[in-house]
Amino acid sequence: MSKVLIATQNLNVGIINLDFKKGNYKSIVFEFVGVNGGGLTLATTDLGNLILSRDSKDFCNADLQDVINKNNYEHGIDLSTSTVSSSFFFSAAYDFAKPHDKQNIARFEPNNGRIVINLGANCSTIASGQLNVYGVFTKGVEKYLRKWLPFSQNLGSVGTQLAIPLRQSNVNSLYFRTGTDFQTINVLKDDYPVLFASGKSLVADTMYYGNIENTIAFIYEDLNLTDDPAEITSDALQLNLTSNTSGGVSVIMYEVIEFDVSKTAVSVASYQKFASSKLQKNTPATQVTAVLTGITPASTAVAAAGASGQWNPVTHKYESK
Repeated sequence: MSKVLIATQNLNVGIINLDFKKGNYKSIVFEFVGVNGGGLTLATTDLGNLILSRDSKDFCNADLQDVINKNNYEHGIDLSTSTVSSSFFFSAAYDFAKPHDKQNIARFEPNNGRIVINLGANCSTIASGQLNVYGVFTKGVEKYLRKWLPFSQNLGSVGTQLAIPLRQSNVNSLYFRTGTDFQTINVLKDDYPVLFASGKSLVADTMYYGNIENTIAFIYEDLNLTDDPAEITSDALQLNLTSNTSGGVSVIMYEVIEFDVSKTAVSVASYQKFASSKLQKNTPATQVTAVLTGITPASTAVAAAGASGQWNPVTHKYESK
């Protein structure tokens, strides 16, 4: 795995437009660094909105404060510091693999991925600052693409019942920026109840399952804890919400897991080429890999293949060319 600076941009431009560089991404990281204006303090709520796209289709449209909250749940608190009239530093990452998945990547070709950041108005009040964008690259296979998209909802008066048919397949998680906006949150997945609890109790669950030690206001609910594709797959979600706040808009986000066999096929072919090339260079590694995948004795397999053989990561065999 390698972390590489792929772009820099001043924070006084209002809108930032960048291209993804070609490569296999584990994640992409955004680093905001600079100096606050006199008497002012930049906050995560001031960073603006992030839009990521591939093949001219958005797969992320989220305020950066919500991206940071998501990072907080999945990995721990992001480094964020900001001192009045002095320095600030914020870090936010968009991960292409679910937590504990060390293999999944997102594959980008030249000029097929875009990064757009609509900076918050308060970014214009800083004395100086810049955005650094890093690509975290690794070998792997694109099994899925994580898409994080908004669904804002007018609350109405206290006690208002809100029935929202979220007509999206393969919804993996739900996020509510302010959990106390709702007395109760009731969610049905393919007509089967998966959530029925108060907003306050789900904030507590977010802290518990995310190992978050600081006080938070948001809810992040992972609907597919085993990460099995069969569990992830669904036709639709029904949200039945009871308002706890009079008026206003509640920010709701949902994550969709998108499967694309053509993307996976290209990615697998690329990984197979890499794996075969690497394993051919080290006979002991090839032999051990054969044993671990149930091909014994390994020496017999190697001998049968001959000196020109190579390891096939799909059949898990050492084969002749």
